[in-house]
Amino acid sequence: MHSPPTSNQKKPQDLFLVCGLKSLGQHCVAILKEYDVKVSAIEDVQPEHWEVPEVPNLLEKLIIGDCRQPSVLEQAGICQCRSILLVTRNERINIEAAFAARRLNPHVRLIVRSDKQNFNKLLWENLGNFVAFEPTHLSAHAFALTALGSEAIGYFTLEGQLLQVIKHQVQAKDSWCNGKPVHRLNLTTRRILSHKPVLSKPLKELFGWNPEAEVQVGDTLVYIDVAYDLAFSEQHRQFHSQKWQWQQFIQGITAKNLKEK
Repeated sequence: MHSPPTSNQKKPQDLFLVCGLKSLGQHCVAILKEYDVKVSAIEDVQPEHWEVPEVPNLLEKLIIGDCRQPSVLEQAGICQCRSILLVTRNERINIEAAFAARRLNPHVRLIVRSDKQNFNKLLWENLGNFVAFEPTHLSAHAFALTALGSEAIGYFTLEGQLLQVIKHQVQAKDSWCNGKPVHRLNLTTRRILSHKPVLSKPLKELFGWNPEAEVQVGDTLVYIDVAYDLAFSEQHRQFHSQKWQWQQFIQGITAKNLKEK
């Protein structure tokens, strides 16, 4: 259990940093603020157009400068950041800034706008806690939710809903799954994709696991969940008021039709 921070120490989760305030960056700021977290931003020039008009009032700080420069990152609070979203339209700038951010904060989560899959894999191996997305494939919600949580390994949309794939290693405190049969973990908003017991060999097939097995500490679960379930905004509350439609949809998801999709 972590001890509470002292008055001179900020919790790393207090701050999120968005680098690049074009359309994607502005929407990421707005979505992050729905979770009642602090968000600062870096842009190379003062924005002349706000696609999301409320963004200037949502930011703790707006730093005008080059996000690759350590002094600029430090001014924006990189050392107190839980996650940094590098979403400028210049992929080279995003990657160079990722290296700069990692040197200043060894623990910050790096979410990078990039479509170079092979290179991104190399960066992940060298930088750690690194995720890269191509925004033409995923929405700003995926970028923002990845910044909020470290267990999501993928996002996709299905029938207009944003879903996330979570890979979770079971902890003793996980009362929702620890000690329960795998099949009982399926809810209207969750479907288990795989269960790997802590002492077992890697699964040869995605669905080659026993739904009757009891989940233990150290086991690994992979499951699909509704990404919007984490949100608290009024818009998302309205979304959940129509949840009966989504429940009918998610209850219809089976191992077979997931394979097909």
